[in-house]
Amino acid sequence: MPETFHKVLLKKKAQEKRQTTWVDQWYAPAERNTKSVGRAVLHSCYVPFKLLIFEPMCLLLCIYSAILLGILYLFFGAFGLVFSHNHDFELWQVGLAFIGIGVGMVLGVATNPFWHKNYLRLVANQEKAAGGVKQKPEPEFRLPPAVLGAVPCHP
Repeated sequence: MPETFHKVLLKKKAQEKRQTTWVDQWYAPAERNTKSVGRAVLHSCYVPFKLLIFEPMCLLLCIYSAILLGILYLFFGAFGLVFSHNHDFELWQVGLAFIGIGVGMVLGVATNPFWHKNYLRLVANQEKAAGGVKQKPEPEFRLPPAVLGAVPCHP
């Protein structure tokens, strides 16, 4: 992939100018940077927290992801305890208990193209009903896979 970061592009351009003109006056701002390593690390830690504080959508998405990952990791930790102690499963049987999570993830990934086509169909129907005017899609158009996923798999 070609480089697109502005500071790196300027640095490369300045290096090429110095090599072609044999004049040492061409320097990019990134080359004259006198920041210490400590300041660079502090800046690298400051920016993500600034995003979390001042961008509510970023904060909410991070919280949502943390909750989902927390639930998934709790499943991984609890499956062994619950099935081995409460249900007297052998080790190989406890391992089989994880198949449900794996099958669910594979099914979710495999059915994603179908749900995406369904979403595009709903958006097209909305535009057709509006007389061909492009509109912002309704958030509910993303709900059908969640409705199907909420159906319990046991009787």
